[in-house]
Amino acid sequence: MPLPEVLLPENLDDPDVLWNRASVLAVGTAAEVVSAGATVDGDGVRAAGPDGWCRVTLAPDGEAVLSGGGGDASAPALDGLPERLDWDGLRDGLGYVCWYTDGAWHGPGGLDASAGLLTDDDATIAELTDDENGRRAVADVLAKARANTLRPADVTAMLGVLDPDVGADAARTRAALDTAVRTGILAGTRPPLIGAAPRSL
Repeated sequence: MPLPEVLLPENLDDPDVLWNRASVLAVGTAAEVVSAGATVDGDGVRAAGPDGWCRVTLAPDGEAVLSGGGGDASAPALDGLPERLDWDGLRDGLGYVCWYTDGAWHGPGGLDASAGLLTDDDATIAELTDDENGRRAVADVLAKARANTLRPADVTAMLGVLDPDVGADAARTRAALDTAVRTGILAGTRPPLIGAAPRSL
């Protein structure tokens, strides 16, 4: 489905859908099957592409933040952003931000092109592959992550399609699976939440 010409917060999918897309990009980055950087840390998953960067952050009680920047965009006003979702580092290089509370996205304006990395399955898949078999493999992983049925074997199968050399490289495979655990997309794991008490992974 084509993206709206102007992407507004109300056009966004649910936070868990955005998170799964970002997490699969991070898995691909960890396995070195893509050059574009996507990393997971205490502030969520940050993905960088040709149009800038975007980050999705999950919070307790189903809340979330989508932020990003690119080009010469000036920092937006954050009027209405709940204080509990305004953490140290959120404003660094910020070009846009919107937040998910009470079952809906809110924000001061539109999102720039960098958000396209996470706002459409096809865009996420295109960051990982342009091969038809690869596209099917990534789509399968995205679907299983959403259904909370993703297994390590599904991740390694996807990576093997994207880059057959990954299967012979234990370090790349381990890095990808560690990222899948850290992002909580594997069945039986949970994603990190900003503002929640830290836990061991």
